[in-house]
Amino acid sequence: LGDRLALTGGMDLASVTVGWQYLTQAIDEAGTQHYLLARLRQRTISLTTRADYAFSPQLTVQMYLQPYLGAGRFDRLAAATAGGHYAQIETVDAEHAQTTDVGWLVDVGGRSRILVPLPDFNARKLNGSAVLRWEYRAGSELYLVWTQSRTGSAANGTLAVGRDVAALFQSPPRNVLLAKASYYWEP
Repeated sequence: LGDRLALTGGMDLASVTVGWQYLTQAIDEAGTQHYLLARLRQRTISLTTRADYAFSPQLTVQMYLQPYLGAGRFDRLAAATAGGHYAQIETVDAEHAQTTDVGWLVDVGGRSRILVPLPDFNARKLNGSAVLRWEYRAGSELYLVWTQSRTGSAANGTLAVGRDVAALFQSPPRNVLLAKASYYWEP
């Protein structure tokens, strides 16, 4: 293989915590606007891989693959109310919020209760491509390009690489095939 093959790759891992992420808003019985917030803990992983192979100076192939997995979980529910030119943020305790299978049932401003759907998420994406270049005559080339993308999501909020990669490949693909030809006309 020697100098015909070039491989490159890199991995990105990230863990981010956002202290106050906006979820929704509600108006209590007194007409006060409440903004519901929560802490977001997000984890992502992606891998970028490239391969170039030259069969000959006239025939080459380039391949690219990038899977992406991400998950976010929300906790520490809080409510903010605007007063003048500032917002007052108060943590919503267990007495004023009940966790259900579908979200939080929150008391705002006394007797008003609203359901905040559980915003936890899991996102998956795959982008891949292959480009074949053939110089069939000096200055004249034919390109064949194939791309595939897959996307998927779930509402579980946890990142499990094995499970998420398997689910990613169960997502329906979107394939595109393109061809381009050029011909060098010598006068």
